[in-house]
Amino acid sequence: MKNSFYRFYWVEHPTGMVIATILITLGRAMVKKQITDPLKYKRAFWFFFLALIIIILVVPWPWREGIGRGL
Repeated sequence: MKNSFYRFYWVEHPTGMVIATILITLGRAMVKKQITDPLKYKRAFWFFFLALIIIILVVPWPWREGIGRGL
């Protein structure tokens, strides 16, 4: 995995997206089980927020060095 291009597209990107999908699924499942509304929405926010951060980090943005795609 010395080549950062292949490492990103074959390991980091799929792994990050799977983790984000799991967080979204867990957040939705936990929200359904909660009884009180404030706790329900607070937990949902944090699960979805972490998933969003992971998704943003593993997107191949055009300005990323070595892995970004041109516009």
